[in-house]
Amino acid sequence: MDSSVLQHLDRVEFKPGDLLFQEGDLTTFFYIIESGQVEVYIRNPQGQKVQLSVVSEGEPLGEFAMVTKRARSANAAALTDVSAFKVSEDGYKLLMKEIPFWAQMMLKNLIQRLSDSTDTIRLQASKKQTP
Repeated sequence: MDSSVLQHLDRVEFKPGDLLFQEGDLTTFFYIIESGQVEVYIRNPQGQKVQLSVVSEGEPLGEFAMVTKRARSANAAALTDVSAFKVSEDGYKLLMKEIPFWAQMMLKNLIQRLSDSTDTIRLQASKKQTP
């Protein structure tokens, strides 16, 4: 990886239960998980946790909000000890320069579709009634 990209990465550590971000946060960074597992979830209107995914080694986390310039659509909490790289918006832009334009467009479209799916899951979760 280019040294100019590395200056935009910070290694961060989390313990089980630590929040990496909360729904509604406005941030301009994302994470690349180096080790450990992170749960991504929302809470339905009854306050129950609805798990969306578990993110682990090598996977990005939180890029939706950064790319779409929207508030975080979910919460993310460490399930285990987690080591991650926090990537700034400038670091993201430098990483994107390393891939062709068509791949960037495909990635942005995929992120938007996944973000829309999260909204759909949230809507469905809100419709479920607890007995």
